[in-house]
Amino acid sequence: MHWLQIVRFWTDAIVSLTPGLTPALVAEALMALFDVGGALPRPVVADRVRYPEPDEPHAETDDPQRRKLAQAAVESTVPVEPIVHGYGPLDDFTRRLRAAAAVRPQRVWINRYGYLSDAKLDTIGGIVGKARSVR
Repeated sequence: MHWLQIVRFWTDAIVSLTPGLTPALVAEALMALFDVGGALPRPVVADRVRYPEPDEPHAETDDPQRRKLAQAAVESTVPVEPIVHGYGPLDDFTRRLRAAAAVRPQRVWINRYGYLSDAKLDTIGGIVGKARSVR
């Protein structure tokens, strides 16, 4: 979710300094560079590259998250502990939590916990319980 905000800030700055470039072109190039935004409709509309509202799904797919977490786990000398935001609809939250937990981290941190509902807490319990039984 923060990566898309970075793309948005950089897009705005680059386009303001280079008026010959379109926001869509710059945003698409930055999203390819950072491997983000896979769930955004194409062609990309630069104004849709933004931080999601608390009730909106994240504009990310699972594969880039898994690739980045797996790479960090291989390259890091310390344990990798992903952060999952409590934002988003239940199915989106569940999908993101499963993607983070699939990398077999020691922990998954939950941020923005004020947005957790009973259903999301039940989901966390189910995923954690399943992970513990596999170990």
